[in-house]
Amino acid sequence: MKAMGLNLSDGLNMFLARVAAEHRVPFPLAMTPEEVLAPETVTLANDAMGAITKEVNRRIAEGKPIARYDPVRNEAYIQYADGRKEYIGE
Repeated sequence: MKAMGLNLSDGLNMFLARVAAEHRVPFPLAMTPEEVLAPETVTLANDAMGAITKEVNRRIAEGKPIARYDPVRNEAYIQYADGRKEYIGE
């Protein structure tokens, strides 16, 4: 803030005035996985997702059913090669 000619008190007052005017925090609060996790953890997670995607695509190509999750219905289901879905518990 010193580079902008502001001290901590001035900067905080400006921030609070913006929050009051906009009724929200004036910047996104989301963080990317790279900002939260160690680089090796991000690499491991990406590798795992790649392996899962590869296996799902292989099963689809072979016409085998795949377990999926429907976030709208909040239920797991089996998806068959013909597109049919069988929800667990039905």
